Amino acid sequence: MKEIQKYDQSEDDLYFSRPYTPIAADRETGTFDVLIKLEPGGAMTDYLLTLSIGSSTEWKGLYGDFVWKRNQHRNVVAFVQGVAIAPVYSVLRAILDDQEDDTRLTMCACFRDLQNVLLRDELRSMASYWNFRYEVYLSRRMAHCPSLPVRYAEPIHDRRLEADDIERLLKRSLSDGNQSLLVLLCGTEPFTTFIKSSLVKLEIENCYTF
Repeated sequence: MKEIQKYDQSEDDLYFSRPYTPIAADRETGTFDVLIKLEPGGAMTDYLLTLSIGSSTEWKGLYGDFVWKRNQHRNVVAFVQGVAIAPVYSVLRAILDDQEDDTRLTMCACFRDLQNVLLRDELRSMASYWNFRYEVYLSRRMAHCPSLPVRYAEPIHDRRLEADDIERLLKRSLSDGNQSLLVLLCGTEPFTTFIKSSLVKLEIENCYTF
């Protein structure tokens, strides 16, 4: 009988893993929530759809070296793409939940279309805080869809994010100087490279890529 070791992936593909980021945790109950985008035909999607309440799965982590100290920067501007919104959302959510942290937060989130905007209700709720604002950009133009209307005052742009948009968002947070601003990035390499070109132009050095 062949012995199977529990690594992320065996030679028979009996084990595999995917990186997910907790977006909420409850220490009292020992539970946490993760954001998972189900992709038709995906190996993990097919597996997750077989689970039911009470099923067991294996998790490990957390990973990453990002550390936030209260009021460490005057302003934080985040640029995220698709499901990569998860780690940045959890950071900004934690800052907002800290009543003694006065950091001003801006998130720019890019998605394929309106149907694929993740954490839409959560972002709208966070916008009720005095120190948080956000904008959403869609790479595909919206078709008329009564079931997914843009809500009143919802900052959704029916076009791709452009360099002028990036510079506008950054300059708005530079009134206290470059060193007061931290930029957070999470997305594909072409996406983060595109954002970084504007950081170089504006001489912004404080940047963390998840």
